[in-house]
Amino acid sequence: MLDYYISWFDMASKALKYPVENFKTYSFNNIAVLGMGGSGIAGDFIKALGSGRLNIPVHVIKDFNIPKWINSGTLLIAISYSGNTIETIESVKHGIKYNAKIIAISSGGLLEKIALDNCFTYIKVDSGYTPRSAFPLLLYSLLRILLMLDVNIVEEWEINESIDVLKDVNGNIEDARKISNILIDSIPIIIADVRYEPLAVRFKNELNENSKMIAKYEIIPEYFHNDIVGYEGSRGNFKVLILDPKDESIYTYMLRSFILNYLRDLEFKVLSLELKGSSPLTKLIYGSHIAGLLSVMIAKAKNINPLQTKSIDKYKEFLKTVFK
Repeated sequence: MLDYYISWFDMASKALKYPVENFKTYSFNNIAVLGMGGSGIAGDFIKALGSGRLNIPVHVIKDFNIPKWINSGTLLIAISYSGNTIETIESVKHGIKYNAKIIAISSGGLLEKIALDNCFTYIKVDSGYTPRSAFPLLLYSLLRILLMLDVNIVEEWEINESIDVLKDVNGNIEDARKISNILIDSIPIIIADVRYEPLAVRFKNELNENSKMIAKYEIIPEYFHNDIVGYEGSRGNFKVLILDPKDESIYTYMLRSFILNYLRDLEFKVLSLELKGSSPLTKLIYGSHIAGLLSVMIAKAKNINPLQTKSIDKYKEFLKTVFK
């Protein structure tokens, strides 16, 4: 599993070169990304990146159904690494009924068949990975198709910088190892500002799936209006990881000047990860790489198989009985 994360640079580079089937230009006034788990997180990243740049809304839908407002003015992007995610397939069927403009990304499966049968724009990525470890294949394919549609969510230099940060495998492994050694025997709490919420989610999910650990995340400034009070009452076996964007924003000032000191005063073990890069995309990718690496390191230290997700497999088997 560690080898998958080590190969992220190659994955990201390759994703920018996949053939695009049935490409066509569209007119649309909103974007909705469909996807679950390790596939759907790509939509969360796009939503975060587009928040301060796009004049149209980006929504992420993780459900069997889609909202009633989706129509012919919606660019509906379905992402399922396996191509067989039932929630995503069902949502695509609804999207067809609502006349949405549909794009699909998968490694095959039923989603590929639906896309090709309906002449939808489609990108087929390499199979053989887990969805979470194949993240660069999905995210960079998504970024590429958006740029082809003149959705300028990032600039070319940002894409290049974000891929370059994956080159330093040894440095990233060392950064991950330092954190894994501290988090290994704890319930990790990931704290980030609202701009980097998808990264906090990604950290939590990687620890859940690869390390088989309970983990949670907090997002500022909302954290200051509810969750923060809960920390007054119990320490538990928690350790806090702050995702530090290393910028001059008010959010980073809050993380460094208030949260860090507040939690240490309450005797929590707190550490920070400074996110490398000059662009938000690079910071997100660097942080995601660290999350994947450290979660596998923890699994190895605990003699846990990071590939197995027995609970998810049980859920999928249950779903098959529901959607016969």
